[in-house]
Amino acid sequence: MPPKSVTCSICSAEVLKAQTLARADGTRACRSHEGVADEAEQRLAAEKAEREKHDLETVNAQTLARWRERETAEQAVFSANWEKEAVEWREKIYSHCWTCGEYGLEGREFFAQALIAMKRLEIRREFNFLSMGPDVRKFMGNVQLLSPIKLGTEVVDRAVVKHVSDRKLREIVPLMGFVLLCPPCCDKHGFKKRLEDMMPKPTWEQMEAIMPVVAAIDPLLRAMAEKKEEQS
Repeated sequence: MPPKSVTCSICSAEVLKAQTLARADGTRACRSHEGVADEAEQRLAAEKAEREKHDLETVNAQTLARWRERETAEQAVFSANWEKEAVEWREKIYSHCWTCGEYGLEGREFFAQALIAMKRLEIRREFNFLSMGPDVRKFMGNVQLLSPIKLGTEVVDRAVVKHVSDRKLREIVPLMGFVLLCPPCCDKHGFKKRLEDMMPKPTWEQMEAIMPVVAAIDPLLRAMAEKKEEQS
């Protein structure tokens, strides 16, 4: 196959393609013409710079995509961990004394468990009014009653808040409006009277009024007590 020939765009001569250089307008010209070599060199340099720019942009785009993907994954892990810690922290502050950290139950749950414990004593035929308190707590695992001590005047508020052991919790106590304390901590720090003032003092008429309710839930309490007896 004979060598390929082209027409020079400057002198219009028919020459071998190998003797010419490509120009910016897409034509070819003889290497011997002035400025053709420089034009070709500049064109090649521009094409090289464009390729390098494209390659750099591709690399940067890929790097940015990987970084964003990693950042998204890290944020997801952080959010999941933060949410888990928040849930665990919330569960802890509502199940432990804010001063000594002893495990306990809030009023409603505590007295519900106490009723079940009393029913267990009844099933065992060990119910004794004289020792009912210690006996019930024993069945409940000696769990403490956590009482929400409401914040009073500014002076008393500071006296209560300063005993909260968790620094983060101490900062938000004024917003919550109460602290959870167990009876021993109430006695120790001088809040026994405030606790006693909070405890319900039903009249005989009120006690008579709730007797039908107690009788209605008695089968449920017995069933729950029997289940705990089976598990013990």
